[in-house]
Amino acid sequence: KRRHPKKGQWWVSTKYWHRRGNRSWVFASGDKELIRVDHTAIVRHTKVRENANPYLDIDYFAQRTFNHGMKRLTGRFKLVWKKQDGRCHHCGLPMELGEDREIFVKVPKSKGGVEEVDNLAYVHSYCQRLFIESRSKE
Repeated sequence: KRRHPKKGQWWVSTKYWHRRGNRSWVFASGDKELIRVDHTAIVRHTKVRENANPYLDIDYFAQRTFNHGMKRLTGRFKLVWKKQDGRCHHCGLPMELGEDREIFVKVPKSKGGVEEVDNLAYVHSYCQRLFIESRSKE
């Protein structure tokens, strides 16, 4: 009643609450609709081992990063991540999900390549720039 003090309850409910598909009482305004909380994926956090040392347990933290990527990515990006074992295609170092990375197309479409998982690779942004610079010098 605060926003429309002179309008009735029926008017307010028909303005903001709608029927979408088989769902009643959907809060929406025109085409915009609130995000459905039940569609939010629940991602569990994996605790770090108590005696893990980031400077000594390199394999443990590389595996942990890979598993984190497998949880966060979806679709073909997840397939590319799994195929590469979470490592950069150019330098072979493990990739963090928070760092800048790019999808590298091995054979461009202009040269007959297709955009499938076998033709895609994750690379660090820095490695991609170095690769492009070295290719342009040739």
